[in-house]
Amino acid sequence: MNLKRVTNNSLKFMWAIVLFFASLVFSNAQCILDDFANDLAGSNATELQAFLDETADGFSSWKVVRNARGSQSLFKTDIDLLKKVAELRNDAQFLDRIGGEQGLQRIIQANVRARCKSCGSAGAAYLKHIDDYLDDVRHLVDNYNDVDGFADVITDLKRINSSGSPNLNVEGAAFMLRIIKENDDTFLNSITKFEGSIDDLTNGCKYDLQFSNGQTISFGEFKSYAENSIGNFAATGKATYQQLTTYLSSLNSIDELIYFFDAAKISDIGIIKNRFKTVFKNNAEDIFNANQDLFKQFDRLDGTGKIDDWEDFLELVSDDNFVNHPMLDFIVLN
Repeated sequence: MNLKRVTNNSLKFMWAIVLFFASLVFSNAQCILDDFANDLAGSNATELQAFLDETADGFSSWKVVRNARGSQSLFKTDIDLLKKVAELRNDAQFLDRIGGEQGLQRIIQANVRARCKSCGSAGAAYLKHIDDYLDDVRHLVDNYNDVDGFADVITDLKRINSSGSPNLNVEGAAFMLRIIKENDDTFLNSITKFEGSIDDLTNGCKYDLQFSNGQTISFGEFKSYAENSIGNFAATGKATYQQLTTYLSSLNSIDELIYFFDAAKISDIGIIKNRFKTVFKNNAEDIFNANQDLFKQFDRLDGTGKIDDWEDFLELVSDDNFVNHPMLDFIVLN
């Protein structure tokens, strides 16, 4: 065997591989530069140039958005978004907690239906503009990074469907982040855990967050249903029904549970409460037996004493005015 010939052939093969990958890198870099040049000559060129003039390493912020949303996306010329990305890229602690610049890029990419402020009507009106959404992400990262389950929330914010379709975990998490930020008086320094098991059993039911007022541990559950889909909530035998009954089985008081529904998607809390009324009525015996002590705290419909059995419970939840009953005060539209 001619070892010199084998060695030479191996070296040629290795160099061919190196040159191949180098050409890919160069080709990608050229595409990025071409996209950048096109944007500098585009309809938002003046604003983009002003951003670049006043922002150190503004090109890198542009590139993060371009890589996240694609070469054709208007996001990469949205100045509010570019300013927000530049701000976050300069926060080393924030980046470290979300997985670096790649983590930021993925968070921007994953919220598929979020809008940008210069993108017209494209996107979902019930979601915040992407730069405002990043403010909510930062509020979470700055204030709750040491809470058990924080890493699970960050993972949810990065979930991307292989098909490119919207990931409902991301939109649900975005709703939760909005509510947490808007309700500092309830949640700041009070959240004890994200995404834990409701009852420590093996049925897979998890809460979105657990919080405490110093005396009572409560659960927070976030549901992002539209009016045309609320009829699917807690259908008998489905996961959301099992989750609801698991919650109810674990409570000492109904005050220990809050179900938040998204006011940006459904405006009438009566529609939501009617859905719960239907679920309670159709499953009265099962729900009552999930936690008899809980429901026996409430008066019978006729006011002659406390609920004693599931038939009393059924009579109460079947009443037309049950939607106004304190038993449903755990439902919040926000």
